[in-house]
Amino acid sequence: MQFLITASETPLSIDERAYIEFSLFKALRRFAGAVTAVSVHVAARSRPGGRNAFTCVAHADSTKGVLVARASTGRLYSTIDLVAGRLAVVARDALDGGLAGRAATPRATAARARP
Repeated sequence: MQFLITASETPLSIDERAYIEFSLFKALRRFAGAVTAVSVHVAARSRPGGRNAFTCVAHADSTKGVLVARASTGRLYSTIDLVAGRLAVVARDALDGGLAGRAATPRATAARARP
């Protein structure tokens, strides 16, 4: 699995890049045979009060097409964690058929219903 990590409006340190790669690899390792490349773009924009809002968009090339996840929060690491979790759900739905063949619990159904 190859990773391409880009950023605009904010430079990423080596540790932040390593965290992005580790988080996404951890989320997608189950699908390593089906996912060939992951492209991640991180952007920061200023909000009133001098704080930043981080947006992260991840695209994963898979055997079933391109998988996309997006997240935006006020903290970089939270944004990365959210996009990794969302990409794992998208990959599971696309590559494993979602909850097919598994018992659908109310908790799993509620978690999937969130945007």
